[in-house]
Amino acid sequence: MTRAVTFIAVLAVAAAVAGTPAASSPGQSPGDARARYPDYGLSFRYPANWTRVDWCWIGASFVTPITLLTSVRPAPTCTSTTHSGTSWPPRQRLGTNDVTVLWSLDGFPGGLREPGRRTRIADRAALLAYLSPGAPHGRFAVCRRLGARRMMQATIPAKAPDNYVFAVACLRGPDFAPGERAVVAMLASTRLAR
Repeated sequence: MTRAVTFIAVLAVAAAVAGTPAASSPGQSPGDARARYPDYGLSFRYPANWTRVDWCWIGASFVTPITLLTSVRPAPTCTSTTHSGTSWPPRQRLGTNDVTVLWSLDGFPGGLREPGRRTRIADRAALLAYLSPGAPHGRFAVCRRLGARRMMQATIPAKAPDNYVFAVACLRGPDFAPGERAVVAMLASTRLAR
């Protein structure tokens, strides 16, 4: 074996023993971070290499933004403001394999019709949908503005009647699998107070 090959082999073994990945894609991280929102009774884990931008937007009528999580670099900034011209989500553009997840609390007086298969999130009956461009769904327009080619949406009943916590994940691709796994793991860790 040449010195270069030996050196590379030693580095690979050292990285494996240390548990530190040599590189990390947007959907993967060396660990998790925890987000807690006591006002909403909401908490979840997310990849530590994602940036969290907490609420500072004015919601539209029945929509209250909670947070944005993103693998985009640089992450968008959010300036607190009291006028209705704030952007939700803040302006950003997804790059290759990037993911942005928008969490909000939405009120739907009179009921809700959302796409998705029935599942359990936060120990509640919930819906989880996987959508692609062209899907007849208004929220996909938000993801499309970011440059997404796929969207995942979790719809979770909140404590108050006719209110729902939404997690809308906008994924760029072309390799959707790591981002989807990260979003599914985040949803599996989600807790919502009763």
